[in-house]
Amino acid sequence: MPFAVFSIGNLNFYLMIEKKASRADLEKNKVSIFGIGLIAAGSFTLAAFTYTSPLEVEEAKIASAQSVVSYEIQQEDAPEEPEVEVIEEVAEDQPTLQTEALEELSEDVKAKQDEKNAQEATSKSGNEKRMKGPEKHTFKIRKVKSDPPKWVDIEAKYIGGTTEMMKFIHAHVEYPEFERSTGEQGKVYVRFIVERDGSVTNVKAISEDASPGLKKEAERVVKSFPKWIPGELKGKRVRSYVRLPITFVLD
Repeated sequence: MPFAVFSIGNLNFYLMIEKKASRADLEKNKVSIFGIGLIAAGSFTLAAFTYTSPLEVEEAKIASAQSVVSYEIQQEDAPEEPEVEVIEEVAEDQPTLQTEALEELSEDVKAKQDEKNAQEATSKSGNEKRMKGPEKHTFKIRKVKSDPPKWVDIEAKYIGGTTEMMKFIHAHVEYPEFERSTGEQGKVYVRFIVERDGSVTNVKAISEDASPGLKKEAERVVKSFPKWIPGELKGKRVRSYVRLPITFVLD
């Protein structure tokens, strides 16, 4: 059976056509041929819209690949480092030669003069010693008291005990006039040292919140104490600290 071939690009369409001699057969198959023509026309139209040439596809792929490569290797230029201007200070030459020479000369003259003065002083002192004879020197030996120990075996005591000490304080204390007028009262702590011979030294009021008048009167009374019985450490009399509270109360 004969057939017809139609080509569009790479697409080939094959149409089967029956060959008949008579015109009656053509008229009879007119409808079939018309339908085949419509199908062929529709196929051509569809192929025209969907067809893309291979060259355009390759160019699109190449362009896409190139854009990716250019993005991957793209780098930002490093910022230029600012130029730093370095200024060096050049010290001016100073005329030091003449100054140094004058200083050396002055030192030489001074050294010679000092040597001369020393020789004269030595000679003069030697002559005076020969005239006066050997000198006599006297030395005074001062005994330095050591600090009292922090602990003692037997503490220092007031002669007669605490009762006699309280009687002495009441008999000798004088309430300061200013503190009496202002109604000032309080307790004053007094620290002192009882020496090896029993005498009282280094008297000092250590209360910070007491008035100056009360502190001064407390120190005065303690300084007037008679001798105490000194403290002992390992069977020997030693200096020892004593802290005594004195309370000032108005009637």
